[in-house]
Amino acid sequence: MKNSISIKIMLIIVLIVALTGITVGGTGYFIAKKQLTNEGRNQLKQIVDNSIVLLNELNSQVENNELTLDEAKEKARVLLLGPKLPNNKGYDISKSSFSYNNSGYLSAYGPDYSSQLHPTNPVGLIPDDTTNRKGMVKAAKSNNPEKHYFVFQDVIDEKTGKKGNKVSYMENFEPWDWSIGIIVVEREFYKDLYVVRTYIILITVSIALLSIFLFYFASRKKLHLLKAITNASLNISEGNLAIARLPESNDETGQLGYAYNKMANQLKQLISRLQNTSNQLLESASDLSAVSE
Repeated sequence: MKNSISIKIMLIIVLIVALTGITVGGTGYFIAKKQLTNEGRNQLKQIVDNSIVLLNELNSQVENNELTLDEAKEKARVLLLGPKLPNNKGYDISKSSFSYNNSGYLSAYGPDYSSQLHPTNPVGLIPDDTTNRKGMVKAAKSNNPEKHYFVFQDVIDEKTGKKGNKVSYMENFEPWDWSIGIIVVEREFYKDLYVVRTYIILITVSIALLSIFLFYFASRKKLHLLKAITNASLNISEGNLAIARLPESNDETGQLGYAYNKMANQLKQLISRLQNTSNQLLESASDLSAVSE
């Protein structure tokens, strides 16, 4: 069974379909992933630019003595992060128009890396490890626009403690000496692609199964003909010429059946002639024996 030509052809079909699906689907997946990542980065920049506009407006009110600096900063936190949650649990970023997909949030740090604007961290908080904040503050003050993006490793799932890449886009707001930017988990850019990847796998498997199904029913008669030719050839090798005539057609297997039928007929004629010759020899031998006697 494992040496069956039909099994081998089916395996080749599965391999071709799988390679095609992986090549086409994989290429499309990675191209889409790159485009979505670039689009997501551009959206981060737009959100931060809009937040800078709002901060400039609030700073103008401070300069016009309409607000104190502390009042302006507190108003900025509510406008940028969303309304305050009860029991001082931070801000509801899902209701902020400055969040990214209700998960990416704005954050601002002072020159000493203290929290000045954050959904959960209290104002003035400085963590023990300020490595990531140093990188973001440095990015905010960079003269190279591309270096305003800062990618770093951080916890992306508080329940499991799983770590992953986060992307931030930072700008420096000089009037308040804030390094302000937005932080988002990188996979948020292309999370919908996971569904597409699942569909690609399912479609590839479905095409492979459909191809095997169609191949089986399209080639079933031809494979049966090959099997019949094999069995008939074995019968001839055992001296049995009493076999049914094989079907003929214009394709390769049909021509093989035609060639086999022709060969079988010629073998029958040859054996028949040999038998006639043998009978004649026996008769001649009998005549000679009679003459000798």
